[in-house]
Amino acid sequence: IPSAHASSDAYYDYVHGLMAERSGDLKTALQEYQKVVEQDPQALEVFKDLAQLNLRTGHTDDALHAAERVKDLAPNDPNSHLFLGDVYVARGDLSEAVQEFEKALQLDPGNLRALQNLGNYYSAFNIPKALDYYHRLLVMDPRDAEVHFQVGFLHEKNGNTAEAIAAFHRAIDIDPDEIAPHLALAELY
Repeated sequence: IPSAHASSDAYYDYVHGLMAERSGDLKTALQEYQKVVEQDPQALEVFKDLAQLNLRTGHTDDALHAAERVKDLAPNDPNSHLFLGDVYVARGDLSEAVQEFEKALQLDPGNLRALQNLGNYYSAFNIPKALDYYHRLLVMDPRDAEVHFQVGFLHEKNGNTAEAIAAFHRAIDIDPDEIAPHLALAELY
């Protein structure tokens, strides 16, 4: 949404872009959103819309430019860094994404999404670091069945069968309808 000091033209262009996006005319939506940010370079939410729409249409460079502008407009908001990190993930720039997730965590040490993203990232190659992020998540939200499952998977990967079984059981206790921890336990037995 254009900022309060934006012109009525910027607001009109935004609404026109929003309607175009909702009707599936993504090219027009991109053009209209671009008009808005040219008229109102402080339009944080429109830059987010522009980044997301550019990702959807495969324009990753334009998406990155818009996401960087989001971060520039709100550098102390952890969500700006998470947003930019998500764009880096979509582009395949994982090391850049991790830096943004870490910045979000510095700004908000209890940010669940940053912790989860970092745990997921490190689970591929640094099990102790991934477990640290997941354990921090579980301190804040001990009833997250998915995180317990991920912890179990990492313990299994690391050869800690007893720890893996315990984590899978915790996941099942929290969400008995979720099939993945049941299958993981069956595979271990």
